[in-house]
Amino acid sequence: MKSKAPADPTPSWARNGSYLVVRRLRQDVGAFWSFVRAQAAALATKPGFEGMTPERLASLFVGRWPSGAPLARTPDRELEPLGADSCANNAFAFHTAYDEVAVTGCPPDMFPVAIADPDGVRCPYAAHIRKVNPRADGTDTAGMSDVFTHALLRRGIPYGEPFTEGEPPGSVDRGLLFLSYQSSIKNQFSFLIQHWVNRSDAPHGKYGHDPIIGQNRLSPGRERFVTLRAASGAEQTVELPQDFVVPTGGGYFFAPSISALEHPLSST
Repeated sequence: MKSKAPADPTPSWARNGSYLVVRRLRQDVGAFWSFVRAQAAALATKPGFEGMTPERLASLFVGRWPSGAPLARTPDRELEPLGADSCANNAFAFHTAYDEVAVTGCPPDMFPVAIADPDGVRCPYAAHIRKVNPRADGTDTAGMSDVFTHALLRRGIPYGEPFTEGEPPGSVDRGLLFLSYQSSIKNQFSFLIQHWVNRSDAPHGKYGHDPIIGQNRLSPGRERFVTLRAASGAEQTVELPQDFVVPTGGGYFFAPSISALEHPLSST
């Protein structure tokens, strides 16, 4: 006698749905750039970091230049056409060299190629984009296959007036509405924030916290740090005394599939 298949506890309208995370992130842009200018001037006097500029230091914190061009492909200068190319600006890895044509199906381009960066010189290990998506790097939990299980689909919607140079820090409420879709909030969004972004020793070792969205609840003053490495082997640690991005609201939601909206949910 054949055994019956276990009953599916998921209601039909929930199949193929996703979980949606929404966060309202207030950004103190003025305070961030004031901090970056002071730190860049200090770093420029250190061996291995001569010529450091505020724009480059901010890009090291993020992992991309203001245009979106990745440091992995253009570590020494802004390259706006690369930032504007939505295929080329994501055709890179970190730990290993990258064949953008073979891996992503991108057409050949004339931009600099991404070479292996196992020491975190081009893109620091604590840089925002390397924290939240280590790509082909090995991590504290496993290798590349494990990285993909924590990936999510996210979009950002700016709010507030554009930053004006010279305005007092914190005087204007502006920032980003962060939205991400995933199959598991626990294993994707929460894992990225709690296990990688907010820790100084993950996913690659003790190179610091995410300098953009990271938080340090273990410190009474919430101080964070980022370790930068130069091609010469020199290292400098930058202390971050405050949070420049602060969550001020949000929630967790269920987003039904299109088929559920077309039939089960719309018919009730």
